[in-house]
Amino acid sequence: MDFYASMAPYYDLLFPKDDEAIDFLSVRMGQGGKPIARLLDVGCGTGTVLASLQGRYASAAGLDLDPELLALAAEKLACKRYGVQGSSPVRYRSDSIELALADMRDLVSLYPKTEFSAILCLGNT
Repeated sequence: MDFYASMAPYYDLLFPKDDEAIDFLSVRMGQGGKPIARLLDVGCGTGTVLASLQGRYASAAGLDLDPELLALAAEKLACKRYGVQGSSPVRYRSDSIELALADMRDLVSLYPKTEFSAILCLGNT
């Protein structure tokens, strides 16, 4: 069993939300007086940062290498799985959020024509 898979149920306890970082990001992301257009959270884990910053972005994408963590993020962010079962990468989506089971080195192939207003890579990624 993979390390992150074994600790997925405890991830948020082991890596709690950093309120100071969220406050800092909230202020910076709100400086234009409206939500930023598109946010990318690399290594999104269980989706805590994306959930904490909801309302500060119009749309967002999150990616992580661990399927169990990504499934927890999808649940937290009310995203539904889409695409062909067994297809790569595994993806989840809501009205404003897309999550992908992917390596950060694959950004160009995942989002070939997408521009992001902000890219975050927080925590232990």
